[in-house]
Amino acid sequence: MDDSQNKPNNLPVLPQDNQIKPEIKIGSGLDLPEKINIQPKPETRVMPPIPPINQIKPATPDIPALKSVLRTMESDLAQLNKGQKPGGIGVDLKPEKLPEIKPAQPIAQVPIPKPEKQGMQATLGEAEKSKALNIEIQKPKAAIPPPPNKIVSTSSLPDKPKKNFAKKFLIIVAIVAVIVICLIFLLTKTSSTTPTPTPSVSQSTLPSSSVSPTASPSGSFSPSPTASGSYSPTPESNLLLSQTFGQQEIVVNSSGAPASLLLNSIDSISLTDLELKGLSVVDEAKKAYDLKGIFSRFLVSPPNDFINNLDSSDWTMIAFGQKEKFNSQGIASDSVNPYSRWGLVSKVKNPTALRSALNLWEKTMASDTKDLLGHNPSDNKFTLTFMNNTYNKIVIRYMNFPYPDKTVDYAIFESGDNTYFAIFNSRQGLYQLIDALTGE
Repeated sequence: MDDSQNKPNNLPVLPQDNQIKPEIKIGSGLDLPEKINIQPKPETRVMPPIPPINQIKPATPDIPALKSVLRTMESDLAQLNKGQKPGGIGVDLKPEKLPEIKPAQPIAQVPIPKPEKQGMQATLGEAEKSKALNIEIQKPKAAIPPPPNKIVSTSSLPDKPKKNFAKKFLIIVAIVAVIVICLIFLLTKTSSTTPTPTPSVSQSTLPSSSVSPTASPSGSFSPSPTASGSYSPTPESNLLLSQTFGQQEIVVNSSGAPASLLLNSIDSISLTDLELKGLSVVDEAKKAYDLKGIFSRFLVSPPNDFINNLDSSDWTMIAFGQKEKFNSQGIASDSVNPYSRWGLVSKVKNPTALRSALNLWEKTMASDTKDLLGHNPSDNKFTLTFMNNTYNKIVIRYMNFPYPDKTVDYAIFESGDNTYFAIFNSRQGLYQLIDALTGE
């Protein structure tokens, strides 16, 4: 083959030491084309996109011969050294009849499910040349939830109605019990508010009293008794105190020690528990003492405003069957047999003026009343001055000698349209007198 006509002008000559002589071995049994044109190595270019396989037209099967050019690098370099354009060796190829190529169908992209169990691996088989991949992808089966566990009752069906019936029966019993308890409570409350008949004044017997605070030997207050019971003789407005409480005559001679004479006379009276009994005090000539005569006989010297604000026409001395008793340690208890305590009560003319007179008299009241009330002023150890106590919202001024069973207690209180002044030598006695006049 003559390549002189294809000799280019002014071709560059490559240096001999940089010449590359590749060795190309052509295997036997290959049908090469008759002519291969080897072009010089072009510069790096961007290859055009390859059209899809379904757009390639199948080759015509009836071709008598294919002409091709076989080029090698050695032959190209030899021609270039000669100043000739690289050519090639023409080869006639007789291709065999090619099978009809069907356009490949696009493979649907189906998401491959993740393996259900750990440790399993999926491997793809080797692809066969000129064969379309026939991958059969199985769709993941929907996870079937496990059947719910059926709770089987250990009891048989006929027992269920029995359990329900027992439960209902218990509820009904509980409701009935609550109703019965409420009815009992209401009946008890109603019966407790039913008034009890009151006995006559002279024969009254009252229950033991409850207790409220008073001074104790240690300086604290011991409980004070609350006189309570069925005795509530509220006096009528037209009755005198002497008529309300009755009159028991006692004799106090006009001469002699008044305190011992009074105590001996009162101790001779028979008194029941918590009984209040009016006293008519007379001298040895059976002459009754009036209010001023009582204070004079027992050496009591109160302020003039005190005596002037008492109603001398409506007053009485009172004897009382005392139950509350204190021992030498100041511990209270109920005496087995009642013992005598006493006091004086009078209707008041002017309560305001009387209070002012009493405030002035408190400075000497303890010593002034020692013969009338029978106490020893030197026994006052804890209440050096008069102190306040409250009973049924009534203020009581008191001084103990040294405990509340021997004391000076006085109060001004109202009952109906009347106002009364009372002074007593025991706390329990004054409480009982207030209850008798106020109807508490």
